[in-house]
Amino acid sequence: MIVLISFGGSCTRVKNAQKHAEKALAATVTLEMSDTRGQLSSYGSGFFVSPTHIVTNFHVVVRTDNGTAKLVDKTETYPIQDVVATDPENDLAIIKVAIPGIKPLLLGDSDEVRIGDHVYVAGNPKGLEGTFSEGIISRISNQETKKRLQMTAPISPGSSGGPVLNSKGNVIGVTFMTIIDGQNLNFAIPAKYVKALLDSKDGKKNISAEFYFIQGNKKYEQGLYKSAILDYDTAIWLNSDYVNVYIKRGTAKAQLDQHTAAIADFETAIQLKPDSVEAYIGRGIAKYKQGQTFSETLQAKLDFQTALSIATRAGNVQLKNEIESLLRKLK
Repeated sequence: MIVLISFGGSCTRVKNAQKHAEKALAATVTLEMSDTRGQLSSYGSGFFVSPTHIVTNFHVVVRTDNGTAKLVDKTETYPIQDVVATDPENDLAIIKVAIPGIKPLLLGDSDEVRIGDHVYVAGNPKGLEGTFSEGIISRISNQETKKRLQMTAPISPGSSGGPVLNSKGNVIGVTFMTIIDGQNLNFAIPAKYVKALLDSKDGKKNISAEFYFIQGNKKYEQGLYKSAILDYDTAIWLNSDYVNVYIKRGTAKAQLDQHTAAIADFETAIQLKPDSVEAYIGRGIAKYKQGQTFSETLQAKLDFQTALSIATRAGNVQLKNEIESLLRKLK
């Protein structure tokens, strides 16, 4: 079923809209993401920009483990093979999915968009699969130097990541936000950011991980440990071998007295980097605070001694003195 919303005006425009709807919805998918337990964690829309690559919102795929894509009015689902590239600042992600017979949408020039231009939006809000709506560009704004398109074409939860088309049927934006209580307050990310992400997708994951690591550190310094952990979670999701993030997340968890979880993070860091002094110190402190029994104190002491040995070999006098101070407190 295709739902057409808010059409009016000339017969020619209606025919163009119907043509654009058919093309757009044939390349638009419903995305359902799940967590480690297989439970639905998020859903949204996306659209093909190549025979195997889908553009969607970053917030749809972040902190999820698995997901599927499904075409409009179809029953078969296809697994998401990989998150190819991400741009958290612009809430964009490119994922890889193999579905036979796809005709991808063409990207237009979003810099040519003007207030008053007619646009069309395709999406799959939950329960209304295959929604296609019409509107105009009502405002073009810059938020923190990033351009955003405001439009009257209605979108709903679940439409995030869907394409915004111009009168030629080319994609000039990606839907990402609507203000529920506001009239005609619907927003899209210009297609130029999609083009930039497609051109520089190699290595983008690591850049994004670094971005979230820095954001998490800022929150940690403010004592916002729970919020910092969410950013560290995202950084690890983007780069699972990022040693320093595991150490910092473990430290944040220890601040919240989540010592068992903290120890698990420090152990992962040690597996990735066996000579990490910080990981041994963090694990030692977490073990000691976990219960302060004789066994846990002994295990903490062993971790501190290992850290001391590594620091001594590295010739780090300051760190060596700090570890020796920790050992004296255990006596």
